Amino acid sequence: MWKATVVLIGMLVIRLPEVYPPIVRIRPSILAGTVIGILMLQHVKARAWRAVLGQPAVRWLAVYLGVIIITIPFSLWPGGAANSLYALPFFGLLFVSILMCPPTREMLDRLVRWSVLLGGVYAAYVMVFGHVYQDGLGGPRLGGAGMYDPNDLAVLMVIVLQLALGLVLRDRGLWRLISIAAAVAALVVALKTGSRGGVVALGVSTFTLLLGQKPARFFALSGVIAVAIPLMWMFGPESFRVRTASLLNIQNDYTFQTDAGRWIIWQRGLGYFAHRPLIGVGPAGYGLREGEYFASHGRTGAWLTAHNTYIQVLVELGIFGAIALAGMIWVAVRNALPLWRRPPPNAPDRLYRPEIFAALIGFLAAATFLSHAYNPLLFFSLSLATYAGAVYQAERGGGVPRGGRVPHARRRGIARAPVRAVTSG
Repeated sequence: MWKATVVLIGMLVIRLPEVYPPIVRIRPSILAGTVIGILMLQHVKARAWRAVLGQPAVRWLAVYLGVIIITIPFSLWPGGAANSLYALPFFGLLFVSILMCPPTREMLDRLVRWSVLLGGVYAAYVMVFGHVYQDGLGGPRLGGAGMYDPNDLAVLMVIVLQLALGLVLRDRGLWRLISIAAAVAALVVALKTGSRGGVVALGVSTFTLLLGQKPARFFALSGVIAVAIPLMWMFGPESFRVRTASLLNIQNDYTFQTDAGRWIIWQRGLGYFAHRPLIGVGPAGYGLREGEYFASHGRTGAWLTAHNTYIQVLVELGIFGAIALAGMIWVAVRNALPLWRRPPPNAPDRLYRPEIFAALIGFLAAATFLSHAYNPLLFFSLSLATYAGAVYQAERGGGVPRGGRVPHARRRGIARAPVRAVTSG
């Protein structure tokens, strides 16, 4: 079943309608999700379903998806809210399918390698066929061919970059070469997006990855970064330099000075939440609520999104949706954190994958500036971190060798690991 998971990850990374627009007519995510879902129901045993569905992360996911569905009839825009129903099965299937994989480090590394490979391929594709957006602040910015705007693309590239750097530091042979190529492509694309949120996510996630290294490697990598930053500044695109420099004077930027600035939008959003704290305004209702606000004050303004995942969830899904999201984030952070800590000298073979925690932190940082409450990157980041913790706990609690079978009895601590022997054939 891991191949089915890779297919879902591939559909997350490489949006097929961007590569071949006519394919959107058959709704590939729904079609592939249906086929993979049927295969999982046929081949995954009931014991495995119980083990996975009983995990705290999946329970929080069920609450989150349930809140989305429940709030649709009460949404300010029921039609727009109902459109989210098309994506919910894919999100849930992606999340569950990752956790359904056998909790071994070989499987974890396999998923990470394929994610890096697919991300690198898409980065190369975007550099050739991506869409250039004209920005009044910093000039041209690179985005996807239709489904990734520059900010969304920057987040994807930050995640791919951190996972690729982890493989570069650990792998050998062909996969190291692939990871180096993917890391370079992801970094170039991230710079070309000119995304300030992407720059913040890149800095936070890279610093997190550095802190997880041994002292010798920390100083060596710090030296490399110290050389790379001036080079990126000198040879990077103009949009990267201009928009990054504006962060130093952000208080005089439109962010704080206009109705379309993120700080002002967030303040209005907290007011919307206070007005409807229980059920919110419903999925896709934030923009309509913005329109109502301007109309009630006799002003003109765009129907803007929240530009903040956490405020978006508060406003659109209410307090219960926010609690569910916080629960998923807490489980993911708690699970991935042990893999970020350096192993002690007496445990050199302990599972150590700091790049997974770094990628998660990068996404959570970027989510402060983007409306990703229903974005597949949210579910991918949280599920991969949660699964990594299950692998760590399986090895720690069950004495699992590399690629070995997980004992069914010992599930404690971070997360209950799925059972290895779950498929029929």
